[in-house]
Amino acid sequence: MLALVAGALVAGYVLWVSHFTVHQNFSDATEQAAIETAKRLTRITVQHPSFGRVGLCDLPAREGSGGLPKAPRTVGLNTLYATLRLDLIIAGRLHNQVMTDLVLRDLEEARKLEQELRRRLYRSVEQSPDRTDATSDVGAIYEQTFQELSAESARRQRKLNSLKIILGTLQPDNAPCVTSAPRPAPGAGSDSFVKNGLYRPFQPVPVNGAAAIYFYPVSDKIVLVDQLRFRRDPSQVIPSVVLIEAGYLADSQENAPGQDTEQMRAACAVTGAPTVKPEPSAFMLNFPQGPPPQFSSITSMLVSKHWLKPGQWQQAIRGKVPGSGSLGPLVENDPGDMMPGDALAMSLYHWLRYAGNEIDPESVLALLQKGWLKPAAPSGGQSGQNAEQAASINSCLVRETGARLYAILNQTGPSGAGQIAISNAFAAATPVQVRPGSALPLSVDTDGNVNLPGACGFDKELVASFFNALHKTNLAGVETQSVASALTKRAEAQLAQLDRKVYLQKEELTSLRQRRERMEHDTEPPSELANQLILLSDRMLNLEQSIASDEADRKRYQKAIQLAQIAASNGQKATLKSFDICSRMAQLAVGGLTRENQIDGVYLLSKRWIFVAHPAPVLEEDILAAASSALPATEKLSEWLSREFKVWQECSAPKTLVKVEPQGLAGSKAAPPSAEPTVVILDSEAVERGGAAALKVYRRAAFSNVGIPAGQLFYYAENALQSGAQVKLSWSVVGRDLVAVRSDRFRGDAQASSELNWCRQGDVPQTACPGLACEFQVCAPLPVDPGFETDIYLTNPSNLERMPLVPPVPSGMI
Repeated sequence: MLALVAGALVAGYVLWVSHFTVHQNFSDATEQAAIETAKRLTRITVQHPSFGRVGLCDLPAREGSGGLPKAPRTVGLNTLYATLRLDLIIAGRLHNQVMTDLVLRDLEEARKLEQELRRRLYRSVEQSPDRTDATSDVGAIYEQTFQELSAESARRQRKLNSLKIILGTLQPDNAPCVTSAPRPAPGAGSDSFVKNGLYRPFQPVPVNGAAAIYFYPVSDKIVLVDQLRFRRDPSQVIPSVVLIEAGYLADSQENAPGQDTEQMRAACAVTGAPTVKPEPSAFMLNFPQGPPPQFSSITSMLVSKHWLKPGQWQQAIRGKVPGSGSLGPLVENDPGDMMPGDALAMSLYHWLRYAGNEIDPESVLALLQKGWLKPAAPSGGQSGQNAEQAASINSCLVRETGARLYAILNQTGPSGAGQIAISNAFAAATPVQVRPGSALPLSVDTDGNVNLPGACGFDKELVASFFNALHKTNLAGVETQSVASALTKRAEAQLAQLDRKVYLQKEELTSLRQRRERMEHDTEPPSELANQLILLSDRMLNLEQSIASDEADRKRYQKAIQLAQIAASNGQKATLKSFDICSRMAQLAVGGLTRENQIDGVYLLSKRWIFVAHPAPVLEEDILAAASSALPATEKLSEWLSREFKVWQECSAPKTLVKVEPQGLAGSKAAPPSAEPTVVILDSEAVERGGAAALKVYRRAAFSNVGIPAGQLFYYAENALQSGAQVKLSWSVVGRDLVAVRSDRFRGDAQASSELNWCRQGDVPQTACPGLACEFQVCAPLPVDPGFETDIYLTNPSNLERMPLVPPVPSGMI
């Protein structure tokens, strides 16, 4: 009896252990299914051209396998809403309507995206026998989960009889949410929808100008929760919690026929993933020729009333620019013509949106309002091949012809003038060769005024006088060559006639002499012969006088030809040298342009070369008078007829034509300091909560290797700003927005510099230098109207080439 009881107990215990083990196994499998289902839900995304991929959780970018492209980063919907709300706070604090409108538009797009993501999530867990695609992110979850649970139950001699995958959310109490909220503004109280710096789910979060937003429960990893906390059919938030209900049938061998009972198992999981921090990014303000005086901070640029002309946004299509692509109209959301301040606001917003919701709005606002420090003054002056650097040349005298705008609008294809211009604009340092060689170099000072190199101010009269002297010297040289050529031809013709006349006269004189000699040998000449001798002598005298006169004329014409040749040589020298000075103005005048006060028409370039003007051409009368030595005692020989003729020489020449003393130079007032290239960097890591918020100022940009990737934006506004008191300077604006578009086709990511440690120049080292997100550049200050005629050309008589004294702005100088 005791044995029977013991056996029964043992059998019961075995059955109980077996049942508990099966129960535990099924529970474990169901929980694992809930975790796997939650993981699959996090991979369901929707695509938007501004936000990129959006899902339930932040997911990092993944390297592609099997030749597939890199999978882009996924932004959690909570993170997106938090980012947009934070950006709206910043826009409101700045009172910037452009940024506000952009955020509100994106908020509406985010709400539409939420509905699309909701639809995809529910569709993914529907039971549909017609669906056979078990690999896509939509519609495959139910099938995958059913197959996995069926395989697991089969190994345990069970059959999966039913499966329900239900999406929903949690009861509000202690629901997790790891989405960061901005800290309250100074003096403001804490918000009821924020707890420990994180948004509370299910709480209405106010948004100025739009309906409230709601955050859904999400954790930093997928976690199981008590199914009693599960709530179906969320109305205010997107479903982020999954409930698995699985029914199993026991093996028929363990149950009596007809007694199979379904064993139900359930598990609930909350979606989650670690927060993904965006890559460090930089917003760059670039002033290659120094900041205009109207601006001292980014805020001053945003609200400035000094902007004069709008510009256009364009988009890189069919590839990178510069590169295989070209610029064209925006595919969507084209803002039309925008004033530069509004374009700056648009780029700034795109950078803030890219930087995410971990940035501190107070730090951002402080840096936007903070004035940037001027770069330290460069060390002592230089000479020789570095003369231009020492002179701080950052402008030149050119004429606007529309070539720049035409190139940007019509010539941005591969190797086109527009692409070259864009490459020049975003070079680390503006290439010197972009400026025309014939352009007078100028210096723009920190007050936005234009100055001649090494001088204070722009002496219109001096420049106009120099240009006029150069032009007239060129014309006089051409005219002198023409006069000398014409006189030479006439003199040579006269010489030929005189040679024939003198030859005949000499022949006749010789004949008369021979005849007279014969007649003189007669001892008693008759009276008729005496009369003939008288006539013969008179004729010979006349011939001798005529020959003497003709010989004098012949010498005069020969001298005139010699002088004409000298004049022609000097005329060619003056013409070629004046043309050469014009063609190399950017090099020759880089050290300054001054004038000798005591001697008219004498100019000193770069304190090294002397130009002596010869504005009046030689006249035929001058040459003929010099040839006949008939000049009055009070008049000098024409300078064109001198073998010592000088147009150009170095001051150090042994025989300097004109002695130029430094104290005799005009414009000796000390030159004001030139504006220095300034690059201002806003670093996303510096404006994060707890970051060392500071503007970083450099002398040059480090992103010359970065173009405009396909799909990203380029902005250009020509003649958008003016400065200067005496002569107005026109400034242009260029910009590149590399994070405006985030679709799969155009993944706008911050672009790294080829100089990996560029940000450590004089700064405290940081973990990684940020990539470039946006650049806004105010550049190319050019005189609007110098105050004198600019449509003047010089001629090279050798090839008849013409060159303007004031050249047009080249297309590459945007």
